[in-house]
Amino acid sequence: MIYTLNARDNVKLQVFKQALKLGTKEILELINEDFKVTESVLSKKGILYKDLRNVLTPPHKSNRREIVLCFDSGRIENSWYGNLIMKQILPNINKKRNHAIFQGDFCVTETINSYAFSCLYENISVIRTLLTPCCAQYFLVYINNTTDKEIETLVESMKSFEGFVGYGDMTYANPLKDLIAYYLTQCCLQVGNKILLSHEDDRSNNENINLIGYDYEMYGFTYLSIQSYYYVSYLEYKIESRMVDKADLLFSLNAISDKPESYEKYNIIVEPEKFEYIKSKNQALIKATEIDKMQLKEFVCFLSKKIELGYIYNLEINEYQVAKFNTMIECVTNEKEIMRVLVSFAYNTDEKTLRLLNLF
Repeated sequence: MIYTLNARDNVKLQVFKQALKLGTKEILELINEDFKVTESVLSKKGILYKDLRNVLTPPHKSNRREIVLCFDSGRIENSWYGNLIMKQILPNINKKRNHAIFQGDFCVTETINSYAFSCLYENISVIRTLLTPCCAQYFLVYINNTTDKEIETLVESMKSFEGFVGYGDMTYANPLKDLIAYYLTQCCLQVGNKILLSHEDDRSNNENINLIGYDYEMYGFTYLSIQSYYYVSYLEYKIESRMVDKADLLFSLNAISDKPESYEKYNIIVEPEKFEYIKSKNQALIKATEIDKMQLKEFVCFLSKKIELGYIYNLEINEYQVAKFNTMIECVTNEKEIMRVLVSFAYNTDEKTLRLLNLF
C-alpha cells in the first residue's frame, strides 16, 4: 500500500510521461517500482514505511491536530532566521511521535497578497501585532500529527520569542490552509528521534546529508537522507487544499490503475446492505453527521459532492486485484462542529464506478 503519492510538488512524473512518451501502464509500473526502492532504502536506514501511515495521511481521529506557527522575519535580527526559529521548535518536538514539518516564507504573488494576508490574519490567534500586510515577511512552520498537549507546549515555549506572532489550528479546511498547501515545502519528516531529509539525486542513497544545515543533533535527533526524487514522491505529506490539483489526482490513481481517469462523473455504488451496516456500525458518528436521517439516494448524493474536494490516500491493489483508495471528507455536525470522516472506495475504470467499501 502506498500511503500517499505526491505529484503536486514533483514534476518528474510529468516530465517522464511527456518527454519519454510513457503510457499509463508504464507509469503504473514506474510508480510501483520506485515505491519498492523507497521502502528498501528506508528499511536499510532503520525506518519501516508501514510505521509512517499517521504522518503521511491526514488526521481522521480528533486527537490528531495540524498547526501553523507564524513568525515575523522582520523582528528577528539574523538573516538566517529559519535556523533561529527551528532552535525554538526542535527542543519541544515529541521524540516519541512522528511529524511532517513544513516551513517557508509566505511569498504569495503581489496579485493575491491582500487576500492572502486577510486569510492569515483571520485564521491565526495573534500573539503579537502583525506590523505589515506584506505576506513575504511572515515565515510559517506547519506541523502535522500533533496532539493538543504538543501544541500547548510549542506555543507556550515560544511566547517569549520576539519573532513569534501567532499560531492557527489547521486541522480542518480553511482559506489559509488552502494557500499554505501550495506555498510551503516540507523541511523534514521526523520519525521518533530520527530526522529524514532529502539530498541530491546524483548522490548515493547510502549517504546521509543534512543539506538544510539545521542543528538536529544538538537537540537529540539523528538525521538520515534519501534522494529527492523518492523523498518528494513518497515521503512528503500533502497538506490538503480544496483547490485540488487534478494532475496530481490522476497520477495517484495511476498508482492503482493502468487506465486512470477522473472519477467525478463515475456512478457511486452503495449497496443497501452496506448502507445499513454503516449506519449500525458507528452510531455516534452517523447521528452527529445526520447520515442516519438520509435515504440511500440522499447518501449517494452526499458522497458525490464531498469527494470532489478531497485528495486520495492508502492506494492499493488488494489480493483480489481490486483497486482501492481512501479519501477524507469533512462534515458539519448537527451541533455545528466539524467532523472528519474516512471513506474507502473500490475504483473500477471499466465500469466507471466507485463502490463504497467502508465509512468510519
